[in-house]
Amino acid sequence: MRLSPLLAAFALVAAMPAVSVAQPAPAGAAAEGAEEKTIPGVVLTRPDGRFLGVETEGVTMKITFYDKEKEKEPADVVRISARWTDTRPRFTVLLPASPETLVSPGVLSRPFNYLVYLTLVGPDDAVMESHSLRLR
Repeated sequence: MRLSPLLAAFALVAAMPAVSVAQPAPAGAAAEGAEEKTIPGVVLTRPDGRFLGVETEGVTMKITFYDKEKEKEPADVVRISARWTDTRPRFTVLLPASPETLVSPGVLSRPFNYLVYLTLVGPDDAVMESHSLRLR
């Protein structure tokens, strides 16, 4: 009886002995990892490994900038444009409220269950990056 190439490959892999690559963690590693920093809200990873934290406060959207170690850092954008559709197409601009946070005017409507598209705009109106997220 001849096996198909796919079944033959599966049989070969299934016959291989299991190899464990996990190694036990040092005794002090659990204590060091216990202080994992968290970013409130929806976390977006930027292309360079930094983070954005997207939160809603009442009917406003707040976006805070974080570095690779999840510490707040000054925003490197001038503004953020956001667009979504709830009962109709909507658009707003988030402007700086503090060095590390941009905030929208109170234009969000409840219930929050829509897809939001964000465009980060830098100096000279250059589009730096864009993201999308499900706002819930």
